[in-house]
Amino acid sequence: AGAAIDASGDTGGGQVLMGGGWSAAVGPVGKSASLSLGEGVSIKAAATGTGNGGYIETSAQKVQIAASARVDTSARNGTPGQWVIDPVDITIDDILAGAISTALINGNVTVSTDSGNTPDTSSGESAGTGNIYVNSSISWSANLLTLKAADKLYINQILRGTGTAGLRFQMTAANGLDNIYFKAPVYLPAGDNLSAIEGPSGSVINIKVITSLGAMGSSTGADLQGINGNLTGWFALGGDIDASATSGWNGGLGFEPLGNNATPFNGVLWGQGHTISDL
Repeated sequence: AGAAIDASGDTGGGQVLMGGGWSAAVGPVGKSASLSLGEGVSIKAAATGTGNGGYIETSAQKVQIAASARVDTSARNGTPGQWVIDPVDITIDDILAGAISTALINGNVTVSTDSGNTPDTSSGESAGTGNIYVNSSISWSANLLTLKAADKLYINQILRGTGTAGLRFQMTAANGLDNIYFKAPVYLPAGDNLSAIEGPSGSVINIKVITSLGAMGSSTGADLQGINGNLTGWFALGGDIDASATSGWNGGLGFEPLGNNATPFNGVLWGQGHTISDL
């Protein structure tokens, strides 16, 4: 069996910093050049009674996570905690994707290459670009996955959130959200399940996820046609949408355009790798 670290508590989870970290409670901790969580390793900072889950950080220039490693920041009666994976650059392969998917069952997960706290040259780290490469699919049905990149984020394989899953893109470079490259689709449930932070000091942008066409004349702000009810909002497709039903709308004119010359659409609509067909 692998090593086990347990910082769980009856009234709340504790903190575990491995390889370094930036915990609000203790301040910055110098980082290692490399960190490996081997097969069967277990790290827990769970709230077993009341209170919220704890904080676990695995931080180094290079971080390797074994497929059978388990991280738990769950809360039996409170809010789940957070696991932060914090290298300089990172490629999410099959093994790491599996570990992230498993950890999201019990708590929130942040993958961060934020240059605000990496690299730490005093600890032997060398400069990196701060890119995140999602090269293997991640699936989850609860809690929040945050992808926080100091430079570019490449989504090369499917991200599939269901149930109450949430996703946040946090892009700290000056180019911000323009540095996200969707090479594969992102699936999310409809509603308020996507958010973003742009730039080094940006605020949270709440993005409405749309997965349905809506009805003729809709202004709900919660479906594709309903965007007309919020022409300055942020929206993203959470799946492909078949718009063939619009052929009979509005006396044969079809889908009603989003906005008009007098009141144009000044919001944002992300495709996230999806298509709208037969519009």
